[in-house]
Amino acid sequence: MSVPVAHQIEVETFDGSLHSQREIAEMRRSVRIWQLDRQRISPSDFKKPQQDLLEIDAYYFQPGGSFFIAKESARGLIVGCIGLLREEGNIGQIQRMIVEPECHRQGIGTKLFMAARSYAESDGFRRLVLTTGEYEQTLDFYEHLGFVRTGVLANGDITMGLDLPQ
Repeated sequence: MSVPVAHQIEVETFDGSLHSQREIAEMRRSVRIWQLDRQRISPSDFKKPQQDLLEIDAYYFQPGGSFFIAKESARGLIVGCIGLLREEGNIGQIQRMIVEPECHRQGIGTKLFMAARSYAESDGFRRLVLTTGEYEQTLDFYEHLGFVRTGVLANGDITMGLDLPQ
């Protein structure tokens, strides 16, 4: 894939009549291969199912969340995505923040997050939470967005949270 520049990227709400869930699942798989090659995930993590990406409407939209994709404008290729789950107490859980490795450090992840945050704020969410691996670049990214570390799980993953304005 040739590397698109961020201004050529559009972020939009996923629409099952326009976008392929399989295409998103395949993008996720290619990112997981990249992570496996760099030993950022284990072979058992690689094999974990990604059923939510094959049932986006049921998993994200029906419970009151959303799902956004980043597309390269010229060719319409999906280069990133982010899911937002609604949890009890108007808390939103960020899931599936994925950007193709060739597109890292171009502002695409920030654009995706800002779309999810805007949705969350307009829909009455009070807080966003997420869980991520223990990778400094990833942690720095989320901290730059305003998240703070809130804990460490038994497997070493880091939990983070961000209070939204009321």
